[in-house]
Amino acid sequence: MLLYDAAVQVLIIDDEEEARFILRLSLERIGGMTVIEAACGEDGVGHARLTLPDVILLDVNMPGLDGVETFRALRAQEETAVTPIVFLTGQARKGDVEHLVRLEPAGILGKPFNPLTLAQELRDLLRS
Repeated sequence: MLLYDAAVQVLIIDDEEEARFILRLSLERIGGMTVIEAACGEDGVGHARLTLPDVILLDVNMPGLDGVETFRALRAQEETAVTPIVFLTGQARKGDVEHLVRLEPAGILGKPFNPLTLAQELRDLLRS
């Protein structure tokens, strides 16, 4: 599987600086992955086009271009049309999760997440 290679690039798109920091530490130090960060959907779409990450972790609730709009923008551009995208969400309501599932992401991970198991959870999602 691709994500066992230390050269794997993960693009994190999340407006919360603290969340990006914890995600970076978890994925780099525990998971051995390379992390690229974007603080908003617009920047994330641009970074994805330029860096061609192996997987994208995308926050659902962001100002401006939210997670769903960012997801659609990523799917619309040729460079990231098939890149695995995993939603990060603190929304626990059934209807919200069902809406995200209909978009067919590679997976959905909840916030808060466990930094010690996040890299393995990401691997498991992408393996299935």
